[in-house]
Amino acid sequence: MQLSDCKGVSIITNSIENMIFQSTRDTKYIPAIKILYTECFANGNSAQYIHQKGFTRYIFDFFESGQIILALENHEIAGALLAIPFSFDKLVPEFITDNFNTEKCLYIAELMVAEKHRKQGVGQNLLEHFEQEVLKQIEIQDVFIRVWDKNTAALNLYHKAGFKDMFTIEQRQSSADGTFTMNKIYLYKKLISK
Repeated sequence: MQLSDCKGVSIITNSIENMIFQSTRDTKYIPAIKILYTECFANGNSAQYIHQKGFTRYIFDFFESGQIILALENHEIAGALLAIPFSFDKLVPEFITDNFNTEKCLYIAELMVAEKHRKQGVGQNLLEHFEQEVLKQIEIQDVFIRVWDKNTAALNLYHKAGFKDMFTIEQRQSSADGTFTMNKIYLYKKLISK
């Protein structure tokens, strides 16, 4: 399933002034998205080793088949939401594939906010833009996201946005010291788009 590209740009000022939220397929943003991803996932308690070759392909998949929504402040990326057809998620539990039409499901694979922009409403506004501007243009019934069970800030954000816990899996991750296991929760939200 190829997702349509939303060409519109909307400015949301309810909690963040001077920030632009836009959908894009412009590959000029790939280097900045890779830096943001590394900042968000290669540090702290959940620090993961990022395999650069596979990582570049992973990010490029969103530009080919997915949807990218950016939060921009002064032309710099403050946050990003990367969504893709559910078929790209290789870990999706059988419970979900047995009970949902995955052709009409979208997977928010990444929602990232730069450290200096956290706790300012960027993540909430990325989710709102995603729902208001993107989903009304494509036929999607269900949206899923997977998050580490120890990431309480993200869980609180998704619950506030109407996502419900559905299923938990164990996911092996690579780190500088070897591998470790994280419990990841699939969260779900029903959406009916035009």
